[in-house]
Order: sequence, then structure tokens, then C-alpha cells
Amino acid sequence: MRKFGAIRDEIDAKRLIDYLLTQRIVAVMDVAADPRDGWELWVREEDQFDSAKQILAEFREAPGDPRFEATAAANEIRKRQSQDLQRRAKLQQTMPRGGLGSMMSRQIPLTIGFIILAAIVSLITKFGDVSVMRSERINADGEIVFQFENTTASAVYRALMLVDPFEYRPDYKRPSLGNKDPLARLKRGELWRLVTPVLLHGNIMHLAFNMLAMYSLGGIIERLHGKWFLLAAILFTGAVGSLVQALVPPSLGGTPIALGASGAIFGLFGYLWVRPMLEPMYPIRIPRGSVVMILGWMFLCMTPLIPGIANAAHVGGLLAGMTIVPLAIRFWPPS
Repeated sequence: MRKFGAIRDEIDAKRLIDYLLTQRIVAVMDVAADPRDGWELWVREEDQFDSAKQILAEFREAPGDPRFEATAAANEIRKRQSQDLQRRAKLQQTMPRGGLGSMMSRQIPLTIGFIILAAIVSLITKFGDVSVMRSERINADGEIVFQFENTTASAVYRALMLVDPFEYRPDYKRPSLGNKDPLARLKRGELWRLVTPVLLHGNIMHLAFNMLAMYSLGGIIERLHGKWFLLAAILFTGAVGSLVQALVPPSLGGTPIALGASGAIFGLFGYLWVRPMLEPMYPIRIPRGSVVMILGWMFLCMTPLIPGIANAAHVGGLLAGMTIVPLAIRFWPPS
């Protein structure tokens, strides 16, 4: 701390201290050794000394200036600071013995289980290779007719997608043909279809990249909050991603025939990205370079350079993960 001046009147000294706080300058006042000096003023940070001294000079020239009436604003700042200290103390109480290192050494059974299950389902469904699940022929009216192969791959694939991909055939030129309702199966009560597409993947690289991301992001969240919170986050962000992907107009890339865990993964990323912004004491923060890389990849996927990507699911999942942060701050501290 460094002394930057003195003021004789106690009320004026308090007014100046309050105003300095609204300028993000932390200062304190103390009784001067010489009573004739009144109150000494000390600034906490050395690099703020010159700014504090300049404001003191301005205050002395016009102590009645309305801009120095900042008591209410300063009290609000102190209130927020007190709340932050309380949250910090609560967070420290919930941290396990051994600190963050101990926490990050915890097992992640749900994350590992999800990866194994997604790999098994993707292999069973032959990575959604429709060519091995159905055959096509032209009928007498010149229309394409699908004949479904009665295999395990076909049955599992059709049961887990948001819509039955062999039944859903939108024909925008002839609306009377096919079933073009993206929510048809949900309306029948098959609500599991909202989340089960996260287990399906289009090829081995698709699976590998998504599971590496799930291992990293899901593992962090499971270690910090436990398996039930992670499960809820995957289900919610995955469901929102599926719905957004299905309901966005086809002209913008929307389709219910989409698969993969990337919507949920972007949701987990959104959660870990935003929570430290709203809760500075949160023990994990994604490096800025990683944030730029992930968001850059998301926007790159929206360009013609990388076609066939469920971009709406990415955006929907990301926003869903961000929206659960305020609720999680209140009810799910790291434990």
C-alpha cells in the first residue's frame, strides 16, 4: 500500500474512497499521525497510485461535484464482493482434501461407459451405412420403393434415430407422398429418440474425434460434479441439439436425419467455457486458445469447405450448455 494524500474532513474522505472504488481503485483511510492532517489516504495497488493522486487533486478542486456522490454505487460493489467471498468460502469447503489435483484424479465411469456404448452402437449399426440396410427398386409408376433388410444393424439404427430414416421421406414437390414430419416418432411417445442419436456415428473418424472430446470435457465435468450431473448435461444438451437440428429449415441445413454426439459435446464445452466467466472461483478454465480453436472449427463447419455437418445441432447444444450455467452455480458446486 502507498499513501497518496490526506483529507481533513472524515465525510469527504469517505466520499472519495467510495468514488475511487467505483473507478476500480481500492483505497483505505486511516487517522493521520498529526491530527491537523485529518485522514490519510492509502491506495492498495502501486500501479494505481498516480490515478488516485490525480482524482484526489480533482476532488480538492471541486469537492461538491455530483460525480463524487458514489456512496450507493460503492455499497453495491462491496455487497457483490462480499457475496463473492461467501461463494469462495463455500467452494473451498466443498473442495476435496488434496485440492484440485485430488479431484482430477477421480474415476470417470460414466464418461468411459458412454464412450464404450457409443463405440458398440456405432459398430452394430455399421456406422449408419444405409447401403447395407436397404435396397431400392423402381415400381411400375416410376417411383423409388425401399426394401428394408431385416438385420440387427437396420433395427437398431432405425430405433435410435430421431426419425425412422427409411420412413421419413419428405417430398417438397409432392407433399402428399412420404412422411415429412420430423417429430412424427416423438409424437407417438418414442421420447428416447431425442437423445439416442448421440450414440450413433457416421464413420470411425467421426466416432474417434467425438469420443476424444467426450473423454476430455465429460471427464472434467464428471470429476467436478459427479456422474448424475454429467448424465443430465448430456441428455439435455443432446436433446436440444437434436430438436434444433430437426426443426431448422432444410435451406439452412436442418434435417432430423442426423447422428453423432457433437451437439452434446458442444454443450459440455459451452458449460465449461461460460461457468468460469460467471463464477471466477470455478476451478477449471478452458484456455483462450482452445476456445478460439473450438469456435473456429464450429464456424468452419458452416462453410462449403466441410459439407454434411449437423451445424444446427452444434449451435443448439452449445447454447443449451451455456444456459444451464446459472442453475448449476446455485445448485451444483464442485464436490
